[in-house]
Amino acid sequence: MDYDKRFGSHISIKNGLSSALETAEKLGFHSLQLFTKNATRWTGKDPEKKDIDRFITLASNGFFHIILAHASYLINPASANKDILEKSLNSLQDELNRCSIYHIPFYVIHPGSHMGEGEEKGLEKVVETFNNVRIPQDLTILLETTAGQGTNLGYRFEHLAFIIKNVEKQEHFAVCYDTCHTFAAGYDISNKSDFEKVFSNFDKIIGLSMIKAFHINDSKYPLNSKKDRHENPGKGYIGKDAFKLLVNFQPFSETPMLLETEKSEDYHEDIENIKFLQSLLKKNKK
Repeated sequence: MDYDKRFGSHISIKNGLSSALETAEKLGFHSLQLFTKNATRWTGKDPEKKDIDRFITLASNGFFHIILAHASYLINPASANKDILEKSLNSLQDELNRCSIYHIPFYVIHPGSHMGEGEEKGLEKVVETFNNVRIPQDLTILLETTAGQGTNLGYRFEHLAFIIKNVEKQEHFAVCYDTCHTFAAGYDISNKSDFEKVFSNFDKIIGLSMIKAFHINDSKYPLNSKKDRHENPGKGYIGKDAFKLLVNFQPFSETPMLLETEKSEDYHEDIENIKFLQSLLKKNKK
């Protein structure tokens, strides 16, 4: 089946970054997301030249619509702990460098947690952190919307707008919109009226053109739950109608939509989910 070029998933790099591309191509996914190293460690092994060369060859073979990298879990650009902040800064710089080495154009990262210092100080620290890293010329950092758990930043559109407005290299920043996270944070897109209101609001605060990727996940918990628990599209509290609206919304006709739902090694759940998304497309779309 020839899936819409936007649809894809987060793919494992357990056999190297190039193996993720091989897997995605076998599955028929034209878009994918991956980590640039072990996501549970501050540092990683140096990239191997053969893996870099293989990755670049595959990435340029005309099959892929877009490839994104996701930041590792430990990085917290807003940390109030000096040691954690230093480790975060070093790890962030390392992963940005890896993106450049592999010619990956987008890097998705959560704005971080203020750890009790308050949102204003936390956001200022995020800006300071990003101003202290060297961003490769061909890379865009995508700030991901969050669910509002604990002291997490990024659960309001205004948080992302503040960061983008105040960083020194604004041209290197945009947004990754996670449907589960924003729903959990209180942005309801489950019906046409609210869907239009949410994206009109986003357009006023940041601009629709700043959304460069979607994490297309349903939610296991109700609206405004502040709980980050992903469900398969159409099977959670967001529901089928929202995803039908989203995949057919003209401003996002080229925007990658990536699954971050539970999956087995053979990715059969991803295939089922992408077939579901494909079924929602209007007949005049491929």
